[in-house]
Amino acid sequence: PCKEIHLHYLNKWSVMDVFKSSLKDISEEDQELLDSPLIVDKVHQLCKGIPRFAVELAQAVNLKWMSSLGSLSPVKGDRSDYFETLLQDIPSSKIEELICYRFDHLTYEGQMLLKIASVAGFDNYSFSQNLIETLILSFSRSLPIGGGSEEINVPTSVGNIQDINKMFQGEVFEQILETLIEDNYLEEVSAEMGDVSSLDTELYRFVNRDEQMIINGLMLEDQKMRTHHEVAQYYETRLGGDVTTDEEWSNSAFSSDFSMLPSLNWQMLHITALHYDMAEAPIKAMVHYFDSGSELARLGVRDRAHGSLLSSYLMLEKRMHQVSELDIPQINEGDQKRWRLSKLMVEKIGSKELPLSMQKLTPKHLEIMFASDIDSFVKCITMLTKFGQSVGTIEKEGYKFGSDIYLQAIFLLLLALKDAAFERTKSRMGQLLGLLENSTDVDETQVDNEDGFFIEDLAVSFPAFSGLLTFYRDSPIEVNKEQETTLANLFVAVTKEASEDVHMLRTKCILSHLYLKHGDVTRALEESEDIKRVYEHEQHSLELAKLYGMDWCLICIGTMTSIYIFRGEITAAFDNIRFLEQQLLIIDEFASSTKAMMCQFVSSLYLILFQYRNAKEAANGISQTQYPYFYKPSGILQEGLSTKLWSLYDTNGAISGDECTESAERNDFGVCSILDAEDLYAVNHNRSMLFASIETLSDRGIEAIKAALCVAEIEILEREKESGEILQKQIKYCISGLAYLHQSLQQKDANSEEKRINYMSCLYQKAELLAWHKYLRQKLCAYNLSLPEVLSYGNDESEIHEISSALRECENLSDAHDYPFMLMLVGWSYVEFNVDSSMGERILQKSLQRIKDISIKDYTEAKKCLGFLKDGVDRRNWNGKLEG
Repeated sequence: PCKEIHLHYLNKWSVMDVFKSSLKDISEEDQELLDSPLIVDKVHQLCKGIPRFAVELAQAVNLKWMSSLGSLSPVKGDRSDYFETLLQDIPSSKIEELICYRFDHLTYEGQMLLKIASVAGFDNYSFSQNLIETLILSFSRSLPIGGGSEEINVPTSVGNIQDINKMFQGEVFEQILETLIEDNYLEEVSAEMGDVSSLDTELYRFVNRDEQMIINGLMLEDQKMRTHHEVAQYYETRLGGDVTTDEEWSNSAFSSDFSMLPSLNWQMLHITALHYDMAEAPIKAMVHYFDSGSELARLGVRDRAHGSLLSSYLMLEKRMHQVSELDIPQINEGDQKRWRLSKLMVEKIGSKELPLSMQKLTPKHLEIMFASDIDSFVKCITMLTKFGQSVGTIEKEGYKFGSDIYLQAIFLLLLALKDAAFERTKSRMGQLLGLLENSTDVDETQVDNEDGFFIEDLAVSFPAFSGLLTFYRDSPIEVNKEQETTLANLFVAVTKEASEDVHMLRTKCILSHLYLKHGDVTRALEESEDIKRVYEHEQHSLELAKLYGMDWCLICIGTMTSIYIFRGEITAAFDNIRFLEQQLLIIDEFASSTKAMMCQFVSSLYLILFQYRNAKEAANGISQTQYPYFYKPSGILQEGLSTKLWSLYDTNGAISGDECTESAERNDFGVCSILDAEDLYAVNHNRSMLFASIETLSDRGIEAIKAALCVAEIEILEREKESGEILQKQIKYCISGLAYLHQSLQQKDANSEEKRINYMSCLYQKAELLAWHKYLRQKLCAYNLSLPEVLSYGNDESEIHEISSALRECENLSDAHDYPFMLMLVGWSYVEFNVDSSMGERILQKSLQRIKDISIKDYTEAKKCLGFLKDGVDRRNWNGKLEG
């Protein structure tokens, strides 16, 4: 009889000897090339120390080598590279055949353990002994898994119960694992490399990923789904209870503590989500992907958090598609009506259609989709609001997709509102929606049927309304006034169901900006005053940051303060500034980016009023903030500008000319880099949302701030000893500033109601830069130096014409829209730039009289500002610069 002998696995050098000896047709000279460490390691990896595999592999390589012999290069290096390529290109069928042959010689118990491990270690994750034991034991149960809409009807066993029980007698299970390690299937890994789910047992990983995938492919699809679901449940029961809250999410993007490494809860949540995904349980996967993203956001890893949100959203889409295809005969008339009206509302506020799968959803579909689990639905709405915000701030032109996501969140909310709440909302919106129902027909005391799938916490959806309105305000999405107004009113209608001041305040912020956008400045200011009266820091600031990302009340008041200044209501502006400064003393710097942004706003307001020391003190420290935030780039520029202007014009003369120059050399914020553009005056109509947002919320956008920095650099250089080189540098700053202003002034909506302050500021600065260019160009002639074409702008006549044109347009806008403070600046510019002194004096008198008609206090403050402006001009010695 034949005697069975179990051979030990060979080491890599012994395997290589067997492999080389089997290459019968390959010359000894070529075989010497096989001694490369890369080739030795690859052969051992493929053969697993098994002589039979080495022989099979050699035969496959031999055939390939001989068939290519005629075309091979005689160079040794090339022939060695070809050997490596051959080993990489061994047909997958051959590798699979070798792996299956080895697998077939395992015991039944070993095969079952490896199959289950191939699922537990999916995507090259490690797995614990405790997890494998738990999974194998679960297969002795005959219980369905999942439940409700996501029930998975699959075989509940992969083996005989008696065989499974034998595995856990004595040391049998441990011996099976040891055998698999000896056979080079599995390897132990350290806790640091593991999934940290079970540190009380050993952790393992497949040695070879190809082998893991082929063994996984030997399982039935239903068995794999069942195993993935069991793995997900195992991890879910071991997750910590400290998953990031919504408040922590809001704060996380601004966290300054990046050095700490908390628990890897995010990783376990991600693994759990991944297994639910593979188990075809998309809602469970959606929830855990979202929770994983929340944890990552808490750690400040925004890009990774964004990826988790995307995975969560894809799971929702997957489930929506599944449910939308269901034929549900029992949909009642009320659900059908709710579906039609919800679609109508979203069509009235959106610029694009909802996804087809979502358009088919009724309240009954939602109930099935979420297996009557309202908590998962609330998590879904929260995920959509966070994902919409993340897409809008991270992805290029993300406002397009972000607005679609917000619309989806609003539609799902409308479907899940309680009947009475929906009726009240519909009543408030009836006229805007063109509905025939009379609001008096609505019973405000209507009691909801408690049975059904309804959302109680409407506040989770409010950031979707707020975010969509922000996209409509700050991005080039083409929406009309009706859509925007309907959205704002729908937001107001829904927030009334919450009956909380924090939501009312946010809607007032929205309405204030909306009134401003559509030209009703008086009502915009009235709303901001109402906000100031109701607002209480302790009650509202953190709640606003938690729900809406920032304390929008302070942002709104800051925006309206610049309107007050340009309207000549300077006393009201100072009241607002003092209010904002009080808030800056108590606001939590790390709760949101509001504090840093308000420092920028207050600094900018002081610059309008020519109070340079206050402007510098307000902006001080913005660049040193350790956390990222959306508006930080403009904040850094504002801090730089206020510092430079303070050093130039501070009445105490604290900074010398040399120190100014040193400061300029240290950092001019790269403003002249624009001169490297292929087409200096090409207008970019696809700027990021940041540019549009700052132009809307503040008195000066990013390009206007950069242009002001250019003026500051010119004036700093003016303090140096004049030379041809200095003049050329100054002209570079001139042209750079004009290019920035051109970019802002030529935007399609540059002169829109909500951006008009920035537009007029750009016109005002354009006149100033043109005056400088004319003066500097004339000076340069004395040095017999010519300007490169890129630095040329025109001749004396054309520059005077453009200065007059910019000032005249600014004057007309100030007159038409009642901005006497801006009119005062224009009048002084006519005098300062020697364009038309008599006209300038008339405009000055007219503007000051208008401000005096508002109040004597405002007139006094305006005269004080004009005095600051004149003092600054005297210090930079403009007198006589533009003569002739």
